[in-house]
Amino acid sequence: MLESVATMDVGPTVADLPAPRRVAIATLFREMRRGEDELAALYAIGAQRFTIPYLREKLEELAELKRARVAALARLTPGLDPAPGPVLAEPPAVLPAPPEGRAGFFSRAFETERTLEGAYREVLVLLDDPARCPDLPALAAGSARHRALLRDLYLRYS
Repeated sequence: MLESVATMDVGPTVADLPAPRRVAIATLFREMRRGEDELAALYAIGAQRFTIPYLREKLEELAELKRARVAALARLTPGLDPAPGPVLAEPPAVLPAPPEGRAGFFSRAFETERTLEGAYREVLVLLDDPARCPDLPALAAGSARHRALLRDLYLRYS
């Protein structure tokens, strides 16, 4: 019985990939965590700053979605970034100052959302097999939805 457990196939893992690919995945993963952290803070600030009730409500919803994504990515850290750098040991103490006005706010948010969407796609390509990180495809799809939500808010309030 013990022998059969030892020889069970657990499926592909990130550890099976060549070292350069693992480094690329870890680097992109760190960028994803940093971007999701920054957007969670930015959306929370926007929800407090802007006076339009519907915009405030939707930005708070986006902030909550981003906080959930930060937690989801933290759970994936052991598999995608087994030796996280000091940048991710704790959330950044000082985030870049949020831009004044809606135009600057939306510009920064769009730029970060687009960067995140690309990073998620690239990590999926580098993984080669979604079984290496089964939760990541849903997070990648969610990234595109968040950008679409942001675009809808922008079009409504620009």
